[in-house]
Amino acid sequence: MLRTRSLRNLEKLMTWLYEVRLWFTRAARLGQLMARGGYLIGERQRLFVKLGEVVYEKTQQGALNPAELEFLVHQIDRLTKKLEIEEMLIRSLRFATLGEPECQEYDELRREVFEGISNWYYYAILSLGSISPNDARPAWIANRLGISRKTAQIAFDRLFKLGLIKRKGAGFYQSSKPLTISSKERFPPLRNLHRQNLWKAMQSLDNDETKVRDFSCVTMAIDPDDIEEARELIKVFRRKFTTRMESGRRRQVYTLSLQFFPISKNSRRSK
Repeated sequence: MLRTRSLRNLEKLMTWLYEVRLWFTRAARLGQLMARGGYLIGERQRLFVKLGEVVYEKTQQGALNPAELEFLVHQIDRLTKKLEIEEMLIRSLRFATLGEPECQEYDELRREVFEGISNWYYYAILSLGSISPNDARPAWIANRLGISRKTAQIAFDRLFKLGLIKRKGAGFYQSSKPLTISSKERFPPLRNLHRQNLWKAMQSLDNDETKVRDFSCVTMAIDPDDIEEARELIKVFRRKFTTRMESGRRRQVYTLSLQFFPISKNSRRSK
């Protein structure tokens, strides 16, 4: 009896510590974003003042240079875009107070772990754990994903040994937080996963009816210096989209695969 009570108290303590750590993590991140936002606001104000001074001085001298003004306006526009992204990131940490679904916390996968689970079906199995009812038998997993029983068994066992899934009766569930891996450098296992997802997308394009899928694209001319801002915007959208879609009844596993890449070459003046 005493042992059971001690275990319950320990479990409550661990839950409380986790919630405190989560709160401090969000508070620190929110503080960083607000500080950076304050810096950007200050920089934008400084440029506005400089723009006004340049316009006044050049107008007085009768030497107003449109190119110089265009550069300052472009810098102000870039800072404004960065401020908009900062606001979106802050909102993503404060969804609960804005009446929107709260974004999930993510666990960063170590590279050596990811290398062993870099095939698409590992993440599909993790998502199958959210479907109710599900079945931990390889035959059921293989049937739902269109893979062999042997592949399903090997993948399930590896995820189980890594502590990413746990059994529950005849079924299973993902025991970790949603997973993420970031790499701005070339990382072959991650590139392999992207190739697999592109191949799965091609199969869906050819075989699935339009009512169960959505394919769309847009081509645009951009400033390559804004690529980091694009990454942040895509990240915010991806996580908000996931949170919203997973809030309903989970019956099927889907993949959202986003690509943003150049299709024109750098211009070179001919000699």
